[in-house]
Amino acid sequence: MSEASREIGGYFEIEKPSGHEYHRAALALNSGRNCLRYLIRARGIRSILLPEWICDSVSDTCMEEGVRIQRYSISSNLRPVLPEHIEEDAYVYVVNYFGQLSECEIKQLSERTPHVVLDNAQAFFVRPSADIDTLYTCRKYFGVSDGGYLYTNARLTSAIEMDESRERLLYMYGRLEVNASSFFGLYHKNEDAIASLPIRAMSKTTHVILQGIDYENVCKRREKNYQVLHQALMHLNAIEDVVPKGAFMYPLLVSNGEAIRRELIKRKIYIPLLWPNVVEDETVSEQVRSLALNLLPVPCDQRYDEKDMNWIIENISALV
Repeated sequence: MSEASREIGGYFEIEKPSGHEYHRAALALNSGRNCLRYLIRARGIRSILLPEWICDSVSDTCMEEGVRIQRYSISSNLRPVLPEHIEEDAYVYVVNYFGQLSECEIKQLSERTPHVVLDNAQAFFVRPSADIDTLYTCRKYFGVSDGGYLYTNARLTSAIEMDESRERLLYMYGRLEVNASSFFGLYHKNEDAIASLPIRAMSKTTHVILQGIDYENVCKRREKNYQVLHQALMHLNAIEDVVPKGAFMYPLLVSNGEAIRRELIKRKIYIPLLWPNVVEDETVSEQVRSLALNLLPVPCDQRYDEKDMNWIIENISALV
């Protein structure tokens, strides 16, 4: 801080914690989308293989950066089904859906092709593998309005400005003090704003929030909630899943998932559709479209306890 900008005294800002972020060794940017954008530019990526089941933010970013896109399928158990031949200069974008990929599986993928980009947006607590470009997003796990982490040894030479998020915080404070539905519109407005931002460093506000989180407790709470759901619902689940580290959500695949989702939302149990663009895409396989419609990502995060999980279980069991 320069002498000219130093301020002493006056009113207090938000209190600064003394803790540390979970991904301290990563490059901290303002979104997962821009982690990918940074990587495309730093690596000079011109061709990429994307899974059929992918959010449009990934494919849109690739198209905006002029990257040629090829598609590959995924299995009903959320594993990549790569083509036999992969072009020498092509990068393979692998999504660690719900943190289900093991370290061994990730290593095997990297041995198959040297150009793997691992998307751990749904596996925040899984540490990166050595020599694999890996990206994370913060908004799927914590109450922050921006934030993404990128592990890579590639660097851009141009300077990156720091993001400013103070005007995008209202929807989170609104949910804290009132309810979620009243501020849902503002939440989507923030998502749209994030989508249009250039590559920037993570905002100071997000750094402060992330430095104050008890990550060990968050990780344990998520895993415990996941286990409660898993024990009660695994006999209904078409996915043979494992309990991942610091679980994102519990992936429940049932034949009538679309109808169950609609009914649960009416009961204020908000089950997202991951991802709506896949359902509308006529080029994807029927298997992937069915996954998108019928897989229920059940919340199991740190806001909830076993009582909440049992309430969810009771409602789902009554609908299956």
